Amino acid sequence: MQALFNTEFGIVAAGVNDSETSINFFAQANTLGGLSLRSGTSRLQVNGFNIAGLTGLVLDGADATLNTINMVASGCTGDGVRVLSARSNELTLAVGNCTNHGVFVSGGSHNHFTLTVSNNMLDGARFTDGAATNVIVGTVVSNRTGLVLAGGASENLVQDFRANANRQHGIWLTGTGTRYNRVLGARSGLSILTVPTNEPPGNALDGIRIANGTNNVILGALAALGDPARVQPAGIIIEDNAAGTIIGGATQPCTSSGNLAGILIRNGATRTDLSGSFMHHNSGPGIVCTGGASDTDIIDNFISGNSIGVLVDGFSTFRNAIVANRITGNSGKGIALLGFSNDGIEAPVITDITSQSVMGTSSAPDGSSIEVFTDPDDEGEFGIGWGYVRHGWFSATLVSPIKVTDVGFRFNLHATVTDTKGNTSEFGDYIASGNASGEVQIAFASTRDGNSEIYLTDGSSAPPTRLTSDPSDDHNPALSQDGARLAFVSTRAGNAEIFTLPLSNAASVVRLTSHAAADYDPAWSPDGSNIVFVSERDGNAEIYRMHADGSALQRLTSASGSDRWPAFSPDGTKIVFASTRNGTYDLFLMDTNGSNVTTLVTGSSADTRPAWSPDGELIAFVSDRDGNDEIYTVKPDGTSLTRLTDAPSSDSEPAWLHTGQMLIFSSNREEGFELYSMPRAGGPAVRLTVSTGDNAHPSAARR
Repeated sequence: MQALFNTEFGIVAAGVNDSETSINFFAQANTLGGLSLRSGTSRLQVNGFNIAGLTGLVLDGADATLNTINMVASGCTGDGVRVLSARSNELTLAVGNCTNHGVFVSGGSHNHFTLTVSNNMLDGARFTDGAATNVIVGTVVSNRTGLVLAGGASENLVQDFRANANRQHGIWLTGTGTRYNRVLGARSGLSILTVPTNEPPGNALDGIRIANGTNNVILGALAALGDPARVQPAGIIIEDNAAGTIIGGATQPCTSSGNLAGILIRNGATRTDLSGSFMHHNSGPGIVCTGGASDTDIIDNFISGNSIGVLVDGFSTFRNAIVANRITGNSGKGIALLGFSNDGIEAPVITDITSQSVMGTSSAPDGSSIEVFTDPDDEGEFGIGWGYVRHGWFSATLVSPIKVTDVGFRFNLHATVTDTKGNTSEFGDYIASGNASGEVQIAFASTRDGNSEIYLTDGSSAPPTRLTSDPSDDHNPALSQDGARLAFVSTRAGNAEIFTLPLSNAASVVRLTSHAAADYDPAWSPDGSNIVFVSERDGNAEIYRMHADGSALQRLTSASGSDRWPAFSPDGTKIVFASTRNGTYDLFLMDTNGSNVTTLVTGSSADTRPAWSPDGELIAFVSDRDGNDEIYTVKPDGTSLTRLTDAPSSDSEPAWLHTGQMLIFSSNREEGFELYSMPRAGGPAVRLTVSTGDNAHPSAARR
């Protein structure tokens, strides 16, 4: 039928409920519109074409349901199509060149819209006033905003939707009651995957914008890639106190590329979850958090080729966690914090590395998490390890071993810290403290091949090198500070004596002591010229000193108790040792000639095996003061006693790496004794040895 030039609607249907009824019409220039389907109209099949008039189609009433409508509307002076309170209808609409909105939906629910909407003065399609649980698919091009969900629109599904070349936003969700809407597979601007030559350009302001509203979801969106002269200022914007927005995920990532900013989170937006997505080749930052954006989780994204990877800006912008991302190849910083954002959290500094762990310093609170990355430059391309901050230090365990000599050549190392509130830092520096090439070596005794022999390892998973091979027991190795020589104890001469060997030729063993009594506990002076040791040659265990060739023997202590485990201070002026001269083992200090003995640590417990840190600031030792053997540190003035380990097993024999940031120790926490490493402030221990025998008596030095 035709309906032309009527003063109201061309066709009106009310109360018609008949699945056998079809309306096929052409309407033109009717004053109010082409077709009005009113209350009670149900189960109709409608195919129509409307030109001009106020509105092409009005579907009105909560009981206007289950209609199937295919409609073309063009050149209307109002909205092309108006759907008011209607429910459960199937609408396929092509609307263009209207003075107001292309499609206007107020209230109603459970309708399915397939839209092709273009060149309207206002919005391509606007859903408002509580419109809910609708399915919206199609394309909107060259409108003010392509698609708007506003005024309490909720639980709508926007699926496989294309919004391009609109004068403001591609898709806009706005309003405090606008919630639980899902935008799946939207393309706003040009697709990064397929760019047909006739594809219209991006939107003037942004691809997708969510303002206010709660718990809205954007999955699988592609936000712009096009002519640099026509890019969208932002691919996706979350703003104005929007809360609980979800963007992307591992199975449905979003992509924002070719914009001024990839994703912009601002103006009080909170609890935004951005994950599994791609921010590539935006002329500005890949992600921006600013204007009070807080509690953002930026997790497992790939961010590259932008001016800055992630920019967090402003004093009131905090608790934005940037975790487990791949951030690399940006022209500026991978993560940039401006204006005391994220509570001004400082980046951690990596100071030491082994093949299995990374150590360093951080001012973040205890319990803050550390992520370690490799990168060709100064960002974080691949996450390789995790750890925690304790007392200003951290140790991160690597997922798989690295070749330490590759650091600085094949890749760089950087770390971030995320505090317990959720603030993440910038990428920190790697400042090597004498271990830039990873030249660490650890000597230890092991029964892995039957009797006790001396082995050497670099702390990696590679098999250690066996240094001694004798039917007797070789144990208590002590490396010289320059890593060139090894002193050890052996019974190969009948009783315990002290021997040395050069690491360059382990077969060149030299015997230093020769006495019927036992000699043991050797330790080198810092300059390698002297060795202190314990001998029972005068009746009980006393401390002696000799030159590195065994000459110039000098007794340093003379007490009724047992004096054990001497160790030089790094400056070579003091010796720390343990003694039972007051009953139980306590720690004492003395000058290197044995004078000026002072008490360092005392009590009813046994305090043993002291080891002086390379910087001279701490002395590690073993104590059973809390029930079993654990490792503690104390300052040389006797203050700041700190427990480092807490295990039901025995933790013993601490030795410092030459950089002073890590301790090696032996423990039977996993049945037999093995070697472990931990930061100087304590923390998670990393197991270094695995064998069927016991591994003990570690000593470390530079190679």
